Amino acid sequence: MITGNCGISVAPLRSDMVLPMPLSLVDGPGATRYKSFAAYFEALCSTPSSVNVAALVGHTTLRAGTMGSLDRPAAEREIRAMRAGVQEALDAGVIGLSIDTACLPAMKATTQEIIEVARPLSACQALYVTHMRDETDHMIEAVEETFRIGRELGVAVIVSHSKVQNRLPTSDVRRRRWN
Repeated sequence: MITGNCGISVAPLRSDMVLPMPLSLVDGPGATRYKSFAAYFEALCSTPSSVNVAALVGHTTLRAGTMGSLDRPAAEREIRAMRAGVQEALDAGVIGLSIDTACLPAMKATTQEIIEVARPLSACQALYVTHMRDETDHMIEAVEETFRIGRELGVAVIVSHSKVQNRLPTSDVRRRRWN
């Protein structure tokens, strides 16, 4: 079971955090909040799951825990804090970072913010897993952004929920070679 897709992970979550949608989906009655992935993995080991678990740290989770206002790009100090959160999660054993730039609050993240937050992935060849920014009119640009992030980090990219929702006009369809 891969947990933490689309930017939503069960850690790191502080007990005092107000969780924005869609992050609030992990916080129902009786839910436990894990302040770190080390705490989450410890809980999994003490009460083993019936399936194997591989976890991704969620960019939305990191953003919500770091930023006061989520309707803007992150400031440099916030990027550093999120990058530290990615490193802590990797050190604990996550397999990569997930993001969902199609929805708030990650929608406001710039491409450069994503690259800088995800920098720790490069050292251990962790995964970059994305629900891309657009699946309609700007699908080509979203794919280009995704591949740019993977190239700049030198890591494998997994595209979640890949679909095209609108038909592109023939004049907009271009043959491209993505490396």
